[in-house]
Formats: sequence, C-alpha cells, structure tokens
Amino acid sequence: MKRNPKKTLKNKLDKLWSEAVRQRYPRCIVCGAQPTQAHHCIVRKAQSMGVRWLIDNGVGLCYVCHIHKLHGSQGDKEWLDRYIAALNLLIPADVQQDIMGIGHRANKYSMDDFRELVKRLEAK
Repeated sequence: MKRNPKKTLKNKLDKLWSEAVRQRYPRCIVCGAQPTQAHHCIVRKAQSMGVRWLIDNGVGLCYVCHIHKLHGSQGDKEWLDRYIAALNLLIPADVQQDIMGIGHRANKYSMDDFRELVKRLEAK
C-alpha cells in the first residue's frame, strides 16, 4: 500500500502540535487535572488549515472537560464561563483576533510548506 506523503506530514504536524500544546499546558486549564489533551481554541476546518498547527491556538484540557463537557452534552453555563475566562486569561484578545483572521482565510499548503512547519514545530 502506497503512503500519501502529504497525509504523513499532516499526521506528524498534528502529533508535534499536540505535544507542544500539552507541554505548554501540562494541566487542564479549567479544572487543573492531568494528564491533558490538546484542544484547538479556534476550530480547525479543512479550509482553515492555517490555524491547525498554531501553538497559540491550543490549550490543555483533561479528558472529562474536553470530551464530555466541551464537545459533549455534560457542560453547563458555569463550566463554559470558567473555560472562556481561562482562555481569555491565557490568550490575549489580540492574539485571538489574529488566529480568527488566519482561520477565515483559505490556506493551501505545498509539500515544502508542510516540511517547513514540521521544522518549526520540532524546534519548539
């Protein structure tokens, strides 16, 4: 079976991004539990690849906060308020706006772009 080199680089970038975010946030930003999972603050859609590997677009959440409360139905307004307050403390408004601006652009990457991103994340 032939490997898709672009997919291989994307998978490597996802792993490097996750490791860098979890290193930056070794505890859940909401409840303080560990270990953490890397969570994209600004949604990463297929058309907004530019935010997918920005370390500033990630925070650490524990499994319960990430899966059950944020992406599931177990979160409540009080929990969501704590999450948003933590994000606003950790990621300045101007950085959030920059990330959102990047996310609204259509981003196309060449293989060289992917390789450069891998080098940048490996250097972190």
